[in-house]
Amino acid sequence: MHLKKYEVRSISEAMERIRRDLGPDAVILSSRRIGKGASSRIEIVAAMERDEGTAEEASAEKSWRAVGEPGRYAEHGDRWSRIEARLDEMNDRMLSLASKLAFPGKNDERGTPPLYRELLSRGLSRRAAGKLMKIIQDEDLEANAGQDSDRTGDTLKRAIIRSVASCSSGPEGEKRICAFVGPAGEGKTTTLAKFAARILYRDKKSLGIITMDDFRIGAVEQLKIYGDIMNVPVISVPADGSLETALSSFTHLDRVLIDTPGKSRSDGEYVAKLRRSFRESVPVRANLVLSATTGEEAMEDAVRRFRPLEYEKIIMTKIDDAGDYGCVYNVIDLAGRPVTDIATGQQVPRDIRSVDPERIARLVVDREIPRH
Repeated sequence: MHLKKYEVRSISEAMERIRRDLGPDAVILSSRRIGKGASSRIEIVAAMERDEGTAEEASAEKSWRAVGEPGRYAEHGDRWSRIEARLDEMNDRMLSLASKLAFPGKNDERGTPPLYRELLSRGLSRRAAGKLMKIIQDEDLEANAGQDSDRTGDTLKRAIIRSVASCSSGPEGEKRICAFVGPAGEGKTTTLAKFAARILYRDKKSLGIITMDDFRIGAVEQLKIYGDIMNVPVISVPADGSLETALSSFTHLDRVLIDTPGKSRSDGEYVAKLRRSFRESVPVRANLVLSATTGEEAMEDAVRRFRPLEYEKIIMTKIDDAGDYGCVYNVIDLAGRPVTDIATGQQVPRDIRSVDPERIARLVVDREIPRH
């Protein structure tokens, strides 16, 4: 583990320096205020784990890389690659055939519809692209599409807007108690801090924070630093503990935000424990937090694994690290829930944007990140 000490004037300065020096996965181990008044500073100790792994793991990883299939044994890599390639080819042929029937005379020399190619080029999954192609066909949106890039983009945006709007439940007030859930490393704690700042400074509401993340080193300290900077009370509760006592301390506040730990897939009881904690107290709304850099398979697993928590909306983080933004529509298609906010950087509180169907369409098709 690599440790580094910082003396800074603000938490935003600390986060910027820690991310630059140690990377986005660094954690805060401790913090304390030095001095008083205008000359006071914050001393922070941060760490970055460097897991060298065993010699056997390194050898296996080298073998997996040699066949181009991480996570599969080298002796079966070539065979599995051929099977996957064949399945992909069959899937592409079926989609191409369906599209030819839907859009006769509009396919390229390879038989692939231009609209379908455009969707894939923007990072959409085959499943999501196929769904949008069906919307374009069923709602007769393809007129003049493909004749030039502007008309093609307009067609794709109209299809995305109609699809995303169908997943939205319509305007509704914010729930008083919201929990941020999701896999490890997706940015839940930083996202919670951005929402806390929005509630305090934009909405002018009172706020309390509860952290259940006693698993990650420095997680409680990190939130207490945010709480200290924003003058917000922070209470720590064990991950498998009861929220009732902590919530009873915040009955006088307008809003309560709950940070939860990220656990690996192997902890099958984790989501069930969270569900029990949420249900034994007053109603808690879950917000699923996912990174835009998460792979398609891992994203599908997270959507399915956290579904018992009945999350109502999705927040996408690390948008600034993604090459394409089709992943935003992919997760809406998988979960059947709206993406309502995107995080565009590490700065608290400014790097968070609310999004609606129109903004999502422009993000995916035009690669236009909202500025406000």
